[in-house]
Amino acid sequence: NALMESLDALNLTLDDPSDQCYPKVIDSLEGFRAVGVCAGHRHSMVLDEHGGLYTFGSGASGALGHGDYVGQEYPMKVM
Repeated sequence: NALMESLDALNLTLDDPSDQCYPKVIDSLEGFRAVGVCAGHRHSMVLDEHGGLYTFGSGASGALGHGDYVGQEYPMKVM
């Protein structure tokens, strides 16, 4: 359906929407001190040095924890 196609089009802030097999720099996290990262097929999470949790990617089924089903192209703070 159109919603899933648009969610699949989210490229997790990379210039290339194809599957990635190796880690890549994400420009929107420049200057961000990450202490933990979890990357999945459709969404990712980043934990900062102060305990802040950021998610981005597909928001299908509420996967990002923002209280909605909206995908995020850039990291958005959850807590």
